[in-house]
Amino acid sequence: MAESASTQKNDGGKSDGKSMSEKLPDLFAKLQPFMEALVDLYAKMAPHIAVARKYLKQAWQKVEPFYNQYWKQEYIEIMIGVVLLFYGGVFAMTIACYMAVQLSGWNTIKESWRVLKTNYNRGYDAFRNDKQAIAFFDKDGSGEVDAKEIAEAAGKFFRGTAEEKKMILIHLKCVFREIDPQQVTNGLGGLWTTAIAVIATLRSSVAKDVALGVSMGEMASKQIGQYVKPMLRARFDDDLKQWADYLVDTVCRFLGISLALILVRVVSAFHSAVKGGQIIARFVCKFLSNKQLAPKNTEINVESTTFFIMMQYGLALMGFYWQLSSGFALNSWVLRLILLPFSICELILTWIAAY
Repeated sequence: MAESASTQKNDGGKSDGKSMSEKLPDLFAKLQPFMEALVDLYAKMAPHIAVARKYLKQAWQKVEPFYNQYWKQEYIEIMIGVVLLFYGGVFAMTIACYMAVQLSGWNTIKESWRVLKTNYNRGYDAFRNDKQAIAFFDKDGSGEVDAKEIAEAAGKFFRGTAEEKKMILIHLKCVFREIDPQQVTNGLGGLWTTAIAVIATLRSSVAKDVALGVSMGEMASKQIGQYVKPMLRARFDDDLKQWADYLVDTVCRFLGISLALILVRVVSAFHSAVKGGQIIARFVCKFLSNKQLAPKNTEINVESTTFFIMMQYGLALMGFYWQLSSGFALNSWVLRLILLPFSICELILTWIAAY
């Protein structure tokens, strides 16, 4: 009996007769087409990226003096407050994602990003200071390895001969010496874990809303259906009467889900309006205090004062009314252009949460 259990355990541990080290080449072979496709895409995009970086750098050099003179970090907070106040319902999924990140893994993301950035800087500095590595990859003799040369080296690594792959790895040894693989693994793992947690939160939220809508639809179907279904059956032929019940049930469920999602968006809009009102009210109080129009008393919690609360919720009601009256939409092409990154993010997160 024990011998049989031991045999089953051994068979379960090596069901396909291969160890993990033997499986890695097969896994790499499956991933290689995707990696090659990414390399090809990078090779095609690299020249355009280089041109874009050049023009962006020139534009930044012209804008930087004005930025340093007039721009303040507080302006970003004000912009976020305005977006939350007047357009929070449009970006409900983005706000939900932000809240999920704040609750489940913001510190993990910061630490993982710091670790990955540190290792990247180490590897980059080591490569830049290694003259032999630069000479090997710098095919045009410019003294720098540009994006095109990086793409060519990556292509050789995936499609080249064994000798070419060996030479690439040898000249990247300076990078491998400076990078801690365990730290990189932990950093990528932290980002991946947080991403999975956020996606799970979004999907469970959407599933809960849909389930609530289906439940409302079923209740409506039972109550309204007793009056509607007989009238609808009378309009169908005898061999199609079963479709009457199905149509009523489906329409009721669809309306229930739609109503549930609308109500969720309304609640999200009110929450974002309150949060936006709080951010703007905080900045107004700070501005009045700096202009000596309000007393500077460190013993008083400004956000608990009547003035702050009235301002916060007054702004929140105004922003909430604006969102309702606009139908949770961006009605101006200027706003659509300015808030395009948020719109793209909302579209991607909605797709991830739904599918």
